[in-house]
Amino acid sequence: MENFRLRRLLLIATVTALSVTALIAIVALVLGDFGDTELRIMGTTAGFGLCALIATRGTALLDQHRYETLARAVIALSALAFLIELWVVWIDDDSEAGWKSYVCAIALAVALGQIAGMIARRRATDPRAVGAIAWAAGVCAIVLATMGCIAALAEVDSAGYYQAFGVVAVLDILAVVLQPVVRRLGTPRPSATGRSGSSFAVVLADGRRSEHEVRGDLPAEVAAALREARGRGERVARIELGPG
Repeated sequence: MENFRLRRLLLIATVTALSVTALIAIVALVLGDFGDTELRIMGTTAGFGLCALIATRGTALLDQHRYETLARAVIALSALAFLIELWVVWIDDDSEAGWKSYVCAIALAVALGQIAGMIARRRATDPRAVGAIAWAAGVCAIVLATMGCIAALAEVDSAGYYQAFGVVAVLDILAVVLQPVVRRLGTPRPSATGRSGSSFAVVLADGRRSEHEVRGDLPAEVAAALREARGRGERVARIELGPG
């Protein structure tokens, strides 16, 4: 419940920060007054929105009680990246170490956030190909984060290096986009008898959901899941059958 509220708070904060950023940009453009202070405020609100959005990938895993170490690492790196940004934007914008630290922190946060998001979206009914594509995307994300850190720390200026970076980035985007497509095309339709191969989800009143793969009689397994949820003091909002 607390994790769900944290995720909701982060989403609200993200929307608010991005809206404030857009509003400041509009006002500055209309008034023709786009100075250092406006740029610093925009950088702060936009940076907060980005870091909060990445952190929600971690809270999604915490909601599911899965890979909690990874989830906390995503949240911690997102917070660290924002704190470093505050330092370089408002205190020492000429700090070379500060900017390099920010690039490394945000690169790692984005990579781990992507991996956490892919894990949070995994379902028991996913085709095996989805897992393979997710692994490939995770490897690409780690490679991109590593290359980003190396580029910042070593101040790489080789065109070939950034061409390779672009190739990996395109492969990463492709792998991320392919996952829901393969999931949709490859997930079998639930059987009419509700036997093995179908699935259902228990959606709680606070928005959390737990996926269940049917290995026997569907009504019996749904009833068992309801009893288990109620035994933990959780209020069930609805039952959703697997994708069809």
